[in-house]
Amino acid sequence: AVRWAGRPRRGGPARPAPGRRRRPAARQAAMTVDLEESSLDLEFTNIAELVSGDGVGDIGWQGVAMQGGGFRADGLDGRFYGPDHEEAGGVFERGGIAGAFSLGRD
Repeated sequence: AVRWAGRPRRGGPARPAPGRRRRPAARQAAMTVDLEESSLDLEFTNIAELVSGDGVGDIGWQGVAMQGGGFRADGLDGRFYGPDHEEAGGVFERGGIAGAFSLGRD
């Protein structure tokens, strides 16, 4: 397995309630790729509301199929970039939290 790590660039509510300014952000992101199975697991952890610091929970995807240099699942759309796929990036939305991410291979 090969691992990529980083932080989501920006996170926020996908559909904030009227009059509510909740702004969660994930502090860590990790992706592990199983080259034999052509699949990956992606986790965003330590998600907290930016103003209060209250924890929001973790979100993730397991067993996401890779095809043509990219990966896609419900609420996730990403690609590999750079020489030898050294970077991965994309967008996500789950549990009312949406954002973009950029990860570098360890």
